Amino acid sequence: MKNETIIIIPIRMNSSRLPGKFHQDIAGKPMIIHVLERARDSYMENIYVAVDDDFHFKLVEEHGYKAIMTSRDHQTGTDRVYEAVNFIDPQRKFKYVINLQGDLPFIEPESITRALALLYEEDVDIGTLAVRISDEEEINDPNVVKIAMNSKDKALYFSRARIPHNSDVYYHHLGLYAFKRQALDKFVHLKQTKLELCEKLEQLRALENDMTIMVKEVNEFPISVDAPADLEKARKYAQTRTNPVI
Repeated sequence: MKNETIIIIPIRMNSSRLPGKFHQDIAGKPMIIHVLERARDSYMENIYVAVDDDFHFKLVEEHGYKAIMTSRDHQTGTDRVYEAVNFIDPQRKFKYVINLQGDLPFIEPESITRALALLYEEDVDIGTLAVRISDEEEINDPNVVKIAMNSKDKALYFSRARIPHNSDVYYHHLGLYAFKRQALDKFVHLKQTKLELCEKLEQLRALENDMTIMVKEVNEFPISVDAPADLEKARKYAQTRTNPVI
C-alpha cells in the first residue's frame, strides 16, 4: 500500500487568518518543514507540497523535499491536491492520495498511516481522524469541528455546532483525509452543497453525495496553526519538546 500512496500537502501564501503562516519559524525551522518531517517519518516515500507561489516552492526544494506549482485560483485544498496528483501521476499508479494539512507541525506519523489503513475496506471512500474532546469550551467552540459517527465509526455528520446533542462523548475532527483515487476524482467534480456552504466544511459535500467517510480515533490532537495565537502556542510547545522538563 505504501508504494501505491502519495502524500500531498496543499499550501497557499495568502491563507485567510494568518497569511504566510507556512514559512513561519517554529524552533528554528519553517512550519511546512516540520510537517514534511512528520510525513517522512510515516515511512511514506512519495511526498509533495502543492504550492501557489515561488517563495514556498524554493523553500521546500532548498530543504530537500519536492514541491509542485499549482493554480492560485483553487477554492479548497482538495482541489489543489487533485491538480497536483494528476500532474505528478497521469498514469495513475497511485491508488491512494493523502491530503495532509500544512498547518499541523506536530502530527504523529502514526496518525497518517492509521487514516490510510481505513481504505483497506472495499466500501470506504475516505478515511479521516478524530480525537475525544475533554474541554467544555472546545465542545462549544465553532472553530472546533465536531463529528457524529455511528457504532461502526462511519461519519454521519460534521459540524461547528455541538453534536450529537446531549452526548457523553464529543469528537474533534482532525483535518487529514486519505482518499481512494477514484473517490478523489468523484469528490472534486461534485458541486458544492447546501450543508457544505452553511457549515463551511467541504467534507459534507461527500456525505451529501452518499460517499463513505470512516473515522479512526487517535489519542492526541496536534496543534493546528490557524491564527497568531496558535503560532505562539506551537512555538512554546516546540520549546518543551526541545528542552523537556525533567
